[in-house]
Amino acid sequence: MQKERFARLHIVEHDIILKVEMINDVPAHTGEITIHPTLGKLDSAENILASKVTALFGRKHSRLKLKEIARQFGLGSYSSISSMVIRMEALLSEDRNLSKKLGKARKELGKSQAKT
Repeated sequence: MQKERFARLHIVEHDIILKVEMINDVPAHTGEITIHPTLGKLDSAENILASKVTALFGRKHSRLKLKEIARQFGLGSYSSISSMVIRMEALLSEDRNLSKKLGKARKELGKSQAKT
């Protein structure tokens, strides 16, 4: 059985049946991917920002190394994550509104981590 964000597999070997269900309960992408004549595929502004915020929070609020965060993003090099974090920190220093919003998100993240 397979739907847009759900897949079920039955793996059968001899008299053993293993049922595997995969659920993607949160859409991984928002907005439209556009094709630029020179640059190729360009992601939506929302996804670019979400990636930068995720990289920043991953770096600042987890014990993960840059290499591990890069692997989560499907990147081969940790320098991409380092660059994302640096650019995001620069953006936050310039945009007070965005900085406030992320401050609230950090506070909620802290509460969530304290519960676990």
